[in-house]
Amino acid sequence: MNMFKALSLSAAALLALSSCTSRILDLDVCSANDLDFSGNTQYVTADAVKVKGVSRRHTILIFPLGFPKLSEAARKAIAEGGPHAVALANVKVDATGWWIPYLYGQSVFTLEGNPILKKTAPAAPAPQPQGGKQ
Repeated sequence: MNMFKALSLSAAALLALSSCTSRILDLDVCSANDLDFSGNTQYVTADAVKVKGVSRRHTILIFPLGFPKLSEAARKAIAEGGPHAVALANVKVDATGWWIPYLYGQSVFTLEGNPILKKTAPAAPAPQPQGGKQ
């Protein structure tokens, strides 16, 4: 009988602590802002770099304290890409959720991709002083 109780308790704990993750989006390009593709601006993708942004909301008892926002996760990932990052390429979005019944849980959006960097314009050459030799 002791073994049955231990197995039942273990199975209940595993069910209570389980979570679910599912891929909900695959995008070629993702940005939280408008991009200028007029031809004057050049962009380059940092393929060797992966950045990640997370938006997380909590559930206490049975009350969710909001819903995770995809735009928040995108802004965090772009910010992680550095000061010249303006968007993400090859983006994967996962949704994860878990809940311990009547206690606590979380809902999470995770966005991962390669940063797209805005190339800065080359600096104008410094003006040469006018005049003869001294």
